[in-house]
Amino acid sequence: MVSDFDDGVPDWTQSVLRGVTFIESGGHLVATGNIPAKIDCVTWNLSSFRWSQPVALRDGEVFELRVDLLELEPNDVQALLTYVELGVGGYSLVKDRDEIWLSKFRWVDCGANAPFFYEQIVTKNERVRLVLEFKKVGPSLQITSKVLDLDRDNAVEFERTVTDSPDVDLTVRSFRGFTWSPDAGAPFLNGHGEIAWSPSIWTSAGAGCVPRFRLVTGNRRVHPGG
Repeated sequence: MVSDFDDGVPDWTQSVLRGVTFIESGGHLVATGNIPAKIDCVTWNLSSFRWSQPVALRDGEVFELRVDLLELEPNDVQALLTYVELGVGGYSLVKDRDEIWLSKFRWVDCGANAPFFYEQIVTKNERVRLVLEFKKVGPSLQITSKVLDLDRDNAVEFERTVTDSPDVDLTVRSFRGFTWSPDAGAPFLNGHGEIAWSPSIWTSAGAGCVPRFRLVTGNRRVHPGG
């Protein structure tokens, strides 16, 4: 399932947050606006745009989400590439210019995030491709996060693979001034897969509002395959 944002007919669902606009034009999807620093389930949902399709992973099968990040500013606004099991939870690859992490979240706890990794690493915030790959191995799920450089023939800027097992896995409990939730156990293997692309920000309490942001994306792809 592919969208190049070039037909003028949205094949994505937009959530509406006051002050945020989404425009499909010239092969790009452009989002602009102001996102409040306080992030909760409502704010996150209302600042996103998304596509959905059923997903039921079989052993050895790879399910891939990818989207091109063509522009994102300012630096402290994170872009999220997300896989969701509706009503249950999912996984988000979160990136800005000098941080990247993969978080497992649960809807029932409204924002209970258990990061599998967090790295302070400089990567481009323009003309890169974000990729999430999922591979079912028995009762576990292997998750590979990638950042590819579009200007260097998809050269790998970042790659990290983790395994979400049926047990309570080791996660990162503290960074950016937050205490994060522990893993709740079993991976998300079935249900309705969703790719959601959202401007967001995680700041310490009392940080106020972030500056006006601009997010430009293109070439969104959802690919089940072996």
